[in-house]
Amino acid sequence: MKRYSVDQFIAGFGDYIDAIDTIYKLKTFNKGEVLKVYNLIKQNLIEPQVYSPIKIISIICDVMLLRYRFFKSYMLIIKKIIDDYKLQNLEYCNPVVYFYLYKEFNMIFEYGCESYDNPFPGKYDFIEDLDQSNSIYNAIINDDIKLFVSIAEGPGTNLYQAKKISYNPEEFGESSKETLMEFTLLEFCCYHGAVKCFKFLRTRCISEITQKCLQFSFLSGVPDILNECLKYQRPDQKCMKYAIISHNIDFVTFLMNEFHLKINVNLCAKYKNISAFFAYINRKLDRYDVDSSFYCSLTFAISSMVRFFFKTNNIKCRFDMKKAVSIIIENNHYELIKLFASLGADFNVKDEMGKTYLHQAAESNVPEMINELCSHGVNVNARDNFRKTPIHYATINNHKESVQALISCGAKVNAKDYYYGKTPLHYAIENNNIQIIQLLISHGASVNSNDIDFNTTLHIAAERNNTKIAELLISLGVNVNAKNKDGQIPLHYASMNNCQDVGKFLISNGSYINIKDKNGKTPLHYATFYKKKEFAEMLITSKADVYSEDIDKKTPLHYAVENNIKETVQLLILHGANVNATDKNGKTPLHFATKNNSIEIVKILCAKRADVNSQDINLITPLHIAANNNCIDVINVLISYGANVNSLNIDEQTPLHLASKKGYEESIKILLSNEANPNLIDLDGISPIGYAIQSKNMNMKMLITLFGFFGYLMEIYILFIK
Repeated sequence: MKRYSVDQFIAGFGDYIDAIDTIYKLKTFNKGEVLKVYNLIKQNLIEPQVYSPIKIISIICDVMLLRYRFFKSYMLIIKKIIDDYKLQNLEYCNPVVYFYLYKEFNMIFEYGCESYDNPFPGKYDFIEDLDQSNSIYNAIINDDIKLFVSIAEGPGTNLYQAKKISYNPEEFGESSKETLMEFTLLEFCCYHGAVKCFKFLRTRCISEITQKCLQFSFLSGVPDILNECLKYQRPDQKCMKYAIISHNIDFVTFLMNEFHLKINVNLCAKYKNISAFFAYINRKLDRYDVDSSFYCSLTFAISSMVRFFFKTNNIKCRFDMKKAVSIIIENNHYELIKLFASLGADFNVKDEMGKTYLHQAAESNVPEMINELCSHGVNVNARDNFRKTPIHYATINNHKESVQALISCGAKVNAKDYYYGKTPLHYAIENNNIQIIQLLISHGASVNSNDIDFNTTLHIAAERNNTKIAELLISLGVNVNAKNKDGQIPLHYASMNNCQDVGKFLISNGSYINIKDKNGKTPLHYATFYKKKEFAEMLITSKADVYSEDIDKKTPLHYAVENNIKETVQLLILHGANVNATDKNGKTPLHFATKNNSIEIVKILCAKRADVNSQDINLITPLHIAANNNCIDVINVLISYGANVNSLNIDEQTPLHLASKKGYEESIKILLSNEANPNLIDLDGISPIGYAIQSKNMNMKMLITLFGFFGYLMEIYILFIK
């Protein structure tokens, strides 16, 4: 690769370098000086359209948490950008920015589809220690030696302590522990360039200079700290990383020339260090390095830099266009679209999932990229393998700005995807995003569109319990009683999901409270089936039919009992539910209560005159079920209400047969004490005592105790004869 002088390079990129460097080297608290920095950024980066206002804020976010001493100066620049360019959203910004914009300037921005003022659900060290004016960490950040000494010499202060601090609360959590950085006090001094506090720790307590100290000293760039650290530690690749971040080209070349450390061009691109990038490419490189550097240069998103490569190297004749465009799209560098369009780039190519670059831009919420791509002929309604268009993805991800951009470019707002048959409006309602809903409707989105299951938009709103959206849809003519393919109306969906607010609203707007779906279930059936007792109560008090039977002839009481919802059972009975209703298998609610061993519900049903001797289609009574499951308390209650202990099922077995077969000693005792006949023979010719003998759970002593010696002996004889 041909080598070029620094002067030649600076001539082409000096203004960019100066403006970017002012961001990474900001060292003032003075408002007037900060505004000068802002004007330089505006003049050399924003107005020439090198970077958009949003991109500049994103760059500032990358650096301001690394240079926390000047955090408020950075926030002032961000506020100026927001004010001057009337920004409505801050995509790609760390939530810390949202928090401090609210705290310092009372500015609230949307994050996703919600207003977002405080991103911290709990108390983190970032807030608790770094933002307290009287903490030892704040003293170090500001190199306030007076405050530092007063704390250091105070009672209980451990100058050798190490503390974990999150410098990226956006990713704080179990899955992102790497965002926590552990510092000793001396390392923290090196990180923030607190030379006075550094010298105090070195002289008073001889704090050890670690490898981290040296690494961080290249970030803060204070000569006294750096020189002291170099006496004890040898630079490594992390030192180069921090030298690149610091935008100190002297540090970069020093590490490269004296310690033969490699410049990471990807870090140069990430932290927009053009000088370090040039230092790398100006060395003697082979063709592979040259090509790699070209692709890396794209991530700077500066058109003139790409042209520089085209002009000074034979890149233009050999680079991979598809790879280059992919890098541009992945990094959201819409600034380069025009350049590559002039070179013949095809922006309609699809990946293995059938997505175009426009799909990616919509997912990433880069409206500028969307506008650029559309201006160069990209199909705004292209479908991927799932037949989703870009506007589907913009809506799914709550990207209002991208939805607006796509609509402006001609996106079809009523396009349906393949698997679900959903339009963007369906997805907007699923996300409860009222702003995108209103935007889509105002541009012709059909509120009466059905998905593949014939769910209307109102079905989805009901499922999401959003009364405001439901009200909007009904006002626009959506049928409150429209049925899906299963015959369910929106009220069914509200019931399944316990959405009481929207349920009340639907009923007040004419929803049929007793309508049945194809399985014969009313909303009340679903409320009891899915254990939504609050919704069930709302329906019952709204005069829902408590007698209604579904396709299995089950009433809501059957499901309430089956799901052990005591309060709903009581409420249904209070409103007249039939305690002796039978399903298609002849089972009453008492059968289900007994099966669940729900003693309280059994008592409630019995007290309301439930038939304790009711038989299902197999002639099974509740007592059969209780005996078969060893439900001692239930057996006692059923017998106390007159249950027939000698009732025969279809196999001519009594409850005693079933208890004996499983060897349930306590159940056998209760049944025998209540005159259960131990000698009755079932269809197999076996008596209860016969089953008891066959049971592995009962020994001879227990059998004689329960059935008597004579009864035991007779059964042994019968079995022997057989």
